[in-house]
Amino acid sequence: MPYDLAIVGLGPSSAAMAITYKRLNPNKKVCIFEKYPVALRKLSSTGNGKGNFTNDNLSPLIYDNSEFVSQVFGENPKEKLLLFIDSLGLKYFKDEEGRFYPLSLSAKTITHALLRELSSLYVDIEYEAFVEKVYKNEDGLFVLNTVNGSYTAKSVALATGSINYQSLGGDGNMFVSLKDFGHTVTKLVQSNIYIKVNEKAITKRLSGLRFNARVYLINDGEEYYHEDGELLFKDNALSGIVTFNVSNRLARLYKKGLDCNPEIVIDFLKDQDTEEIVNYIFNSKNVYESLYNIVHPELAKVICDNYGHSNKEIVQNLFSMRFTVAGLGDIENAQATSGGIPTTELKDTMESKIVDNLYVLGDLVDTDAPSGGFNLSFAFLSGIKAGESLE
Repeated sequence: MPYDLAIVGLGPSSAAMAITYKRLNPNKKVCIFEKYPVALRKLSSTGNGKGNFTNDNLSPLIYDNSEFVSQVFGENPKEKLLLFIDSLGLKYFKDEEGRFYPLSLSAKTITHALLRELSSLYVDIEYEAFVEKVYKNEDGLFVLNTVNGSYTAKSVALATGSINYQSLGGDGNMFVSLKDFGHTVTKLVQSNIYIKVNEKAITKRLSGLRFNARVYLINDGEEYYHEDGELLFKDNALSGIVTFNVSNRLARLYKKGLDCNPEIVIDFLKDQDTEEIVNYIFNSKNVYESLYNIVHPELAKVICDNYGHSNKEIVQNLFSMRFTVAGLGDIENAQATSGGIPTTELKDTMESKIVDNLYVLGDLVDTDAPSGGFNLSFAFLSGIKAGESLE
């Protein structure tokens, strides 16, 4: 007998879909096929393992292809997601930045709650069942060819994730089956990752230091995006939460195939009175000593050694130190992927417009967002929406 619903990949979106669907249709047969012996590995590592699952600032406007996301979310998406989390019995809290975490501060708490609920609803889970290919047979049923044999289903949802975090299961293999079904795939670019820069002599000296700064993304001389937050210097790159979020916008530029000449500009004194600092530097008898009174000693040394030719240069690099972009960080370390199945090929129920009863969830869809629980929010909400719509 075919399954009523077969889901490829056990992640937050597939778990949310299976739970929602089974609660509404308890007599339906559902199976999730997971290629690893352990489920929800990406979820267990999210938020540095603490499980940041949503955000007080959840809004479709944060996402690429925000109009589609708005249709998926509907009204009050945060409240809808929290109701789902509440139904799992999870306790949680909100930090001062508006990020929601489980009270345990462990993402594994969410993983355990999802697996417990799937079990209580009698959702079958086939572990170590890598799905090599999905297609439709002459009877109109979906066929899932796995390493353990073939299965059939009336409806199929693909939720295998994109190409980031490959060590945790992201390989994008289901894009092949989606292309066979007639879908297209946009350019895939690593996102929410550190940004490599060419000024290695500067970054190496500042490596390991953190600053509360304003970081600008400049493209072709024009400001494209900026954000305030924690900036971390690496040997040859800029990192930290603020850089990850700036990289999300840079990835969108790369994904669209536009000619990019990106630069990163850093304002180390974003909260200070510019005129007061300028006057302090220009009126100082010993500009170097004055600089040490303003910023971290190592940053002061870097500015003096590299940009100390004039007071004007010193001031410029306090408020707008420039770095040319060499590229985005390694895909394996990326928290998200920009790109995927175009939203124009999907209904707002996450069902394919090309193939009836085929659903595409979570990271496979071209709807990336910055860090802060937003991508996980979309995974949960897309799964809930799909589970509600499937009959």
